[in-house]
Amino acid sequence: MKKKIVIFIDILAAKNKLQVSAIEKIGFDATFFVYKYNGKSDEFLGTKNSQIQLTKKWLPHIWQVFLFLKKNKKNIHHLEIYSGGALSFIYLLLGKLFGIKSICVERGDLLYFHKAGYSRLVRFSMWFCYKFSSITWYRELYMKPILEKMGTKNLFFLHNAIETKKPCKQGLEKINNKKDITFLWLNRIIPERRWNWFINVLKKEELKNTLNYLVGFKSGGKYSKDQEFIKLNSPGNLIIEEYSDHPSDYFKRAKFFVLPADVVFANHSLLEAMSYGVVPLVSKQAGSGLIVDDRKNGFIFQHDENSFQNTLMEAFNLDDSTYLKYSEEARKKIISDFSEEKYFKGISELYASLALLKV
Repeated sequence: MKKKIVIFIDILAAKNKLQVSAIEKIGFDATFFVYKYNGKSDEFLGTKNSQIQLTKKWLPHIWQVFLFLKKNKKNIHHLEIYSGGALSFIYLLLGKLFGIKSICVERGDLLYFHKAGYSRLVRFSMWFCYKFSSITWYRELYMKPILEKMGTKNLFFLHNAIETKKPCKQGLEKINNKKDITFLWLNRIIPERRWNWFINVLKKEELKNTLNYLVGFKSGGKYSKDQEFIKLNSPGNLIIEEYSDHPSDYFKRAKFFVLPADVVFANHSLLEAMSYGVVPLVSKQAGSGLIVDDRKNGFIFQHDENSFQNTLMEAFNLDDSTYLKYSEEARKKIISDFSEEKYFKGISELYASLALLKV
C-alpha cells in the first residue's frame, strides 16, 4: 500500500493540480482535508486521492481529524498544513501525538501575519506551525528573513510552477494578431495589489479606445467594499468580471498582464499569463527580477503609481516587432525556470529532506 500525504487546506483548486501530479509521480497518494468542498477538483484527483470536508464546529472538527490520523497513522508519510487557519496548530499537535512528520506550507499568509491582519488566535496558530513543524516550505523570497527572525528552522524554498503546455502551435505572431484585450488584471481584489492604480491609468485619454479587463471579483468577503468602489468608479474601457476557473480564456486574448503589487514573485496568474506569451508589467519587489527580465520579456517598475502609469504607457506604445520578442521570451522563461519538471524535482527534494529528520 502506498504511503499517504495528508494535506490541510482551505479549498482545493485547479492550481493544486500540479502538486497532485507530483505526489502521484513520486509514489504517494493524497488526502485533502478542506474547509470548502470544490467538486470541480475531483476531476484531477482521480480515484486514488480524495478530499474530505471538515465539519464546521470545532470539537467535531478536531475529533474528525483525530480519528482519521489514529486509523491511518501507520500509512501516513507526513502532514502538509497550510498555515493560515485557526486550528492549524491542532493538526500539528495531533501529528506529533501520533508520531507523524509535518510540513508547514507558507503560500502567502505570512504577509497578513506580519501586518497583524489576522486574529490573535490565527496568528498564534501560524506562529506555532512555523516554529514547530518539521519543515516550513516557503514560496516567496520576502518570507525568508521574516521566518528566520521568528526562529523558524528547516526552511525549504520552492516557488510556484505551472503546467507548461504549448498554446502557440500557430505561432505567436498569428496568435497575437487576434488579441483584443490590451491590459489584463487577473487576481483577487486586495489592497496589496493596488487595483486603484490600474483603474486610474485607464482614464487617460490615450487609452480611451482600448479594451481592458479586471477579472477577480468574488461575492462577499473582507474586501467587498473595494469591489463596490471599483464598480462605481471604473472607466468605460474596463470590463469587470467574476473570478474565473478558466483564466486561459483571457490569457489567449490579452497583450499585457498587470501586477502592481506589494508581493510579485511567482504569482500563479503571472506564471500562467507568461506561459501564453502575455507580456507582464510588475512592481519592483523581492524576486521580481527572477521571473521578469526588464525590457526583455516584460517590464519592472518602481512600486509607486506614477512609475506604474509611465511604464504602462511605454508598453502600450511598444512596436509590434519588439512586442513579439518580449512575448516569446516570456513564454520561454516559464518553460525554462517554472515548469512542472523543475517543480517535480523540487518537491522530490523537499520530501526527501523530510525523511532525514526526526519526528
